[in-house]
Amino acid sequence: MTPMIPFLIGLGVATASATGVVTVLARPFHAVVMDLCGTAARARFWTAYVSVLFLMAPILAVSWANISARGAGLDLVGSVFFSVLALFIALLVFGFNVWRPSVRLFEDARRIPTGAAAE
Repeated sequence: MTPMIPFLIGLGVATASATGVVTVLARPFHAVVMDLCGTAARARFWTAYVSVLFLMAPILAVSWANISARGAGLDLVGSVFFSVLALFIALLVFGFNVWRPSVRLFEDARRIPTGAAAE
């Protein structure tokens, strides 16, 4: 088997796993961003932006790992590992950056008395 075949299989796994994550998170993320940004247009933009980043992260990781192998080629297990690692790091960064402004939003909501919101 040539070194290109495991690389292509790794790219396929990277793309499939990233597509799965994007598919699962798109609607909930859009709702959270709608709360944070306030407009549907901004929420759509940030949802699309994050989706592209989630698709790019594992593909770039597999490509970088294959280049780092210095011509020896990367085996399938290594490709899958770097794909999942990149997706995991992207999710951690994403989660932290959504959580941080959400905490402020929830703290502001707690400060507003219930009767004042109805007026």
